[in-house]
Amino acid sequence: MDLIFNELSFTDKADNEHRARCIMEKLLLCCKAAREFIKDLSLRLRVNDDFFAQELTDGYSVSAWLNDPAVSKNLKILLLGLKRTPFIDEKVINSIPFNPNQKEFIKKILPDGKIEIVLTWTDQGLGCVIQTTGRNIHETYKISEILKKKYGR
Repeated sequence: MDLIFNELSFTDKADNEHRARCIMEKLLLCCKAAREFIKDLSLRLRVNDDFFAQELTDGYSVSAWLNDPAVSKNLKILLLGLKRTPFIDEKVINSIPFNPNQKEFIKKILPDGKIEIVLTWTDQGLGCVIQTTGRNIHETYKISEILKKKYGR
């Protein structure tokens, strides 16, 4: 199970660094409580790629929070243990046969969250199957669009 933390979660910045530290502490303690309540140690906080650059208050980003000596080491460890980059389920499932004539980055989208990707810029049309966090064909399709926009050429 994942908890979603997206750019809308940072719409209101804290007034100062002390308040920003308190907000991060509350967020992490909430995640920890959710993990304990549902008894699921695999629970993750799904974040965007730019999560560490997001500002908690003016001039104080999540990255600055991680480097702040006033922040508890345990909270930093908790954040890094919970953090999960979105969409890719941390593994490549399999390679796929060469597709030298394939023109599209996304070859196939499967309802179980798998996406077949072809590296169309390679002469051989190298490709792989990745497992995403998509729970159905609709979610997996949306994820494929994001991956295509970000990584396709």
